[in-house]
Amino acid sequence: MAPQGPIPRQLGAILDVLGLDWSSLFAPAADAGENRNKVVGWLYRILDTLDSKTSHLLSFPALLLTAQTFLAGLLVRDRLAPRSIAISVLVLLIVPLATAVFGLIVFNVKWPFFGRVRAVDQDTFDEDHIKRELRELAEVCDQRFRAHKWSGHLCRASALAFLLTLLLALVVVASGSPKPAS
Repeated sequence: MAPQGPIPRQLGAILDVLGLDWSSLFAPAADAGENRNKVVGWLYRILDTLDSKTSHLLSFPALLLTAQTFLAGLLVRDRLAPRSIAISVLVLLIVPLATAVFGLIVFNVKWPFFGRVRAVDQDTFDEDHIKRELRELAEVCDQRFRAHKWSGHLCRASALAFLLTLLLALVVVASGSPKPAS
């Protein structure tokens, strides 16, 4: 009983770690249900880990966005920077903001357990339904993994954007632009 199409990455890894194969989850043997429970438990553990790691990861660009906004405010509000630098500093604020927005993909919660909400969905719950749900849950794990990975890359870009903002602020201060009279 081979799966239809390739097995999602996380599901394949879990099956390898547990020493199971796809067919063992649906074999007529008594332990098939126990094997499915183990796999589902691991998939939800992966989701929980990714959610936790991403939430911690996103606190970094939030701090950078705060500091970068403060610097940008000083340069723009007090008109210390030439227009080109002011615009550059404001555009650089997009990077940590985009990181936070992109990271929200990880926290997209629309996963009813096995596609069912008790007392609302009373469809028959057969083997094909379980197969489809396991694959969909594993695909959600894979999507969240990719979103977490890209959030990490965007965090590095946020750090670079902050450093560029800081560098531009230092250029303005070093140029000794006079502060306009009040």
